[in-house]
Amino acid sequence: MRFGPVLLVLICLIFAGASSAHAQKRVALVIGNSAYQHTSKLTNPRNDATDMAAALKRHGFQVIEGLDLGKAAFDRIMRDFALALKGSDAGVFFYAGHGMQVAGQNYLVPIDAKAEGAEALEFEMVRLDVVHRIMERQTSTNILFLDACRDNPLARNLARSMGTRSSEIARGLAAVESGVGTLISFSTQPGNVALDGTGRNSPFAGALVRRISTSNDDLSALLIDVRNDVRKDTYNKQVPWEHSALTGRFYFGTPPLNLNEEIAILKGQLSELEAELKRQEQKGLGNAKEMAALKQELAKSRDELKRREEGQNPQAPGGSQSTTQTAMLPPSAGSKDSATYSPTPLVGGQLVREIKKELKRVGCYGGPIDEKWSSATKTSSQNFAKYAKLPSGPAEPHIDLLNAIGGQTGRVCPLECNSRQMEKDGQCIAKTCPSGLTLGLDGVCEKPKEREKAGTEKGDRSKASGSPGNAELGDPLREAERIWPSGTLHKGQTVTATARNGRKITCTGGSMGPNHKPRVCFWN
Repeated sequence: MRFGPVLLVLICLIFAGASSAHAQKRVALVIGNSAYQHTSKLTNPRNDATDMAAALKRHGFQVIEGLDLGKAAFDRIMRDFALALKGSDAGVFFYAGHGMQVAGQNYLVPIDAKAEGAEALEFEMVRLDVVHRIMERQTSTNILFLDACRDNPLARNLARSMGTRSSEIARGLAAVESGVGTLISFSTQPGNVALDGTGRNSPFAGALVRRISTSNDDLSALLIDVRNDVRKDTYNKQVPWEHSALTGRFYFGTPPLNLNEEIAILKGQLSELEAELKRQEQKGLGNAKEMAALKQELAKSRDELKRREEGQNPQAPGGSQSTTQTAMLPPSAGSKDSATYSPTPLVGGQLVREIKKELKRVGCYGGPIDEKWSSATKTSSQNFAKYAKLPSGPAEPHIDLLNAIGGQTGRVCPLECNSRQMEKDGQCIAKTCPSGLTLGLDGVCEKPKEREKAGTEKGDRSKASGSPGNAELGDPLREAERIWPSGTLHKGQTVTATARNGRKITCTGGSMGPNHKPRVCFWN
């Protein structure tokens, strides 16, 4: 699709208006510990942290990332996080790795921890409540994600060293209550053990990253989807759990606008568009057809603004959303993180697989869910763009395409059935006809034609012998020869089968020799 200079300028104005939200300072600390030195290594925490950091960066977060941290490095990065949180609107903490609870207290385990005695709790590990307190002192909105309930051999080492006090060590992590303005999300229920996963990510981190990357919902709704995803992937063995004391809705992306905000944005856009169109007309830019189309669009926009001002748009969200926290707003268009898209781990085959899943969900793709970006996938993405009324689909897989598909709530591409089928409940099923009528190849119910029997008048002999008397259905003898080759039917034997065109065909065997009698075949 090509745009003239006038249209390009106006499109830029529209997108500038859509990205005019005030920048908010949102800071995240993301840690993934895999390479444990004194116990078995974990496969996924590094991947989990890398993918989570990328997802948060795409939403404009300032991300501090730490991978495979020993105790000293863990302490340093916590100091950096505390300094970065000052003056911020929201803080996010994500930890993937080993964790344990002792006497109701939760500990995060650095990679160099030995856990050979009770003193290890104070000198080798990081208390979760310390992280919690640091965040709540610095900012009023805090989110903690803990994928730290994996089966931990270090806990068994510690139990042996503590002797009779080993009963204080319990499975998983202990339940924690959050302060006002804070949500704490655990990968599984308190006291339970989470799975590390067999793919790139753990079940919890994989679902969380996927939902943050594609969902427009607020955090509470997003975590419900994460919980259902994890339950499905683990056959209900793992159920994510959270404790929330948030005072408003938290959005990783752009929060929905209320009616007053929509009207204000529409007014600003219309004013800019009208001024720019007037300037272009005065300079004689743009052809007559293009200018006429733009004027028509402006007229529609004015009508839309009028309807919203009158409160007549049933789709406009009503009432004020004063409880929506401003910390959820993404950065402005001038922000480096939001102005460009940098490649993330959700690329290549993994990205293609997710795109295919979403294309299938909205009815635009019917092929296998694999990691191949084939010509069929390109066609499916183009069909999605066509029916979703978006610019033409990209030639290569892109996160923007995945986000666009994820924003659709129902079927986008129409269901295509053949002439002998009909749509019912989102599926193609065979058509049926009332008693006394038959279904033709064109899908129309009609009265049955005279049976093509040999020896009858009006050309029936030609149909029975296989001459072109029934061009619409094809030669019955030729189709019969494919089903029952010569010599397979005995004299007088009558058989019926379904032909390639879906119709029933019936044949009666003939005889060879001096009294040759050909087989008789006709369409039912």
